[in-house]
Amino acid sequence: MRRTYGMISQRFGKLTVIDQVKSRRNQKYWLCLCDCGILKEIRGSHLRSGHSTSCGCTNSRHKNLSGSRIAYFQVVSKIAVEDMNNNKRGYYLCQCDCGKEFVRRSSDLNSTLSCGCKRVPPPIMFGPTNPSWKGGYSDDIRKTPEYYAWRKKILSAKQCRCCADTQSLEAHHIFSIDKNPDKITSEENGCCLCQTCHQLFHLEYGYGNNNLSQLEEFLKNFAGV
Repeated sequence: MRRTYGMISQRFGKLTVIDQVKSRRNQKYWLCLCDCGILKEIRGSHLRSGHSTSCGCTNSRHKNLSGSRIAYFQVVSKIAVEDMNNNKRGYYLCQCDCGKEFVRRSSDLNSTLSCGCKRVPPPIMFGPTNPSWKGGYSDDIRKTPEYYAWRKKILSAKQCRCCADTQSLEAHHIFSIDKNPDKITSEENGCCLCQTCHQLFHLEYGYGNNNLSQLEEFLKNFAGV
């Protein structure tokens, strides 16, 4: 049997062996203290072979980010924080522009915007911004704040332009938005119709290629019906 007690206090690169910990998958593991102050459990064979010579702080992808400026905060310094098993892990102390200090793991820094005081809503991906876009008109435009504001403005008429009904009102696009995407939220391209008149209009003239002449003809023939 290989004697392992002599491993304690030995140095392997920047690592000093502190104690033996529970074996995993028939492999002996050792608790090591890195010169940077981080404690890490490392397989004994990796220490003896030279595969592990630090906690990872010497790797280019683990470079010290202290002093870096990211989004709305400044990375102040690298610190060691104890986890639930009393093992020290690498974290960063950060200073938000609002003045609040907070701690983040290095792997989370680039995805962090602030201490939490600033939030960015996820983008609404419709039309050309959607990777599945194939051209034409996207119905997702109806979910945008601009569309809701346009609809509210059109419905502020409070009565159907055709029959003067005040119930079940809908916002109708005078010029079809599939052919006129620049007029989707144009106030001049809206007309307030009740649900019945709106359906009747599209039964007469279909969907697509609608225009002002069709609306004027519809109002002339069906007004007050």
